[in-house]
Amino acid sequence: MPRGLCLTSLLALTLGCGGTEPADDASRCGTTGEFANTGCGDVAGLVTNADGAAVSGALVTVQGPVDSARDITLVSGPVPSSAAGAYRVRAIRMSGNVPAAVPDTVTVWVRAIVPPPPGSPDGTIGASDSVQAILELRPIGASAAVVQAATILLPGS
Repeated sequence: MPRGLCLTSLLALTLGCGGTEPADDASRCGTTGEFANTGCGDVAGLVTNADGAAVSGALVTVQGPVDSARDITLVSGPVPSSAAGAYRVRAIRMSGNVPAAVPDTVTVWVRAIVPPPPGSPDGTIGASDSVQAILELRPIGASAAVVQAATILLPGS
C-alpha cells in the first residue's frame, strides 16, 4: 500500500474514533453501547463511622428510585470510598420515560457497605447504611450533574 494511502487511512481511523464523543469525557453522560441508556447523574459524599472517622473501601451504589411508582431503571457502581471516606458514583438511566420538564430529578437511595474481611464465613455481611439523595439526570452528551448526599454513617465500622 502506498505510504500516502496508509497515512490517509490512519488519519481517517483516528478521526473516526476521535475524542469528541461524550464517552471520552468522564464528566459527560456517555452511551453504554448496545444498551439504550438515556442519561446519567452523579452523587458524591462521605462515608464515616459513628465517631465521624472516614471509612475507606466501603462500596457505594445508587439504588432506587425511592418511589416505587416512578417508572425508571437506574444502574451504578459499586465505587469504593477513598482513604478520606469520599465517593462519587454515577447512576445511569437504563429505562423509563424522560420527562419533558427540566430538571429531571428522582429520589434515590445511596447505599454503602463494608465488605466482610477475607476468610469470613459464607453469609457474613459488613456494616451498611443508606441515605436518600435527589439525583438530577442529564441527557447523553451533557455534563453530569453532581449532587451532594448526606454523609453515610456506618455503625460498627
